[in-house]
Amino acid sequence: MATSSPAGVYRHRHPDRTVLYRVLAQHFERFVQVYDERFPPTRGPLPVGTREAVNRYLDCGIFACGVARVRCGIVGMISSLRSRASSDVCVRRVT
Repeated sequence: MATSSPAGVYRHRHPDRTVLYRVLAQHFERFVQVYDERFPPTRGPLPVGTREAVNRYLDCGIFACGVARVRCGIVGMISSLRSRASSDVCVRRVT
């Protein structure tokens, strides 16, 4: 039986434990390196924004990258805040 946390208690979701996260973190940089040699004739160039989207996915929910979820006590809206220093801290970036 699954247990749930009391309302208002944050439970870290550990995105780095998912298969998709691990595959992208381990192999995406190499994929980008070989993409131009292997895929453009059949698939076209790598879409603009792909690297940024993967970087944002890898950063999402990783505390070392400066992410925090906050809830407004007045309207109850939940937002994710990202630290300005996150690019200096997080080493998972694909360039």
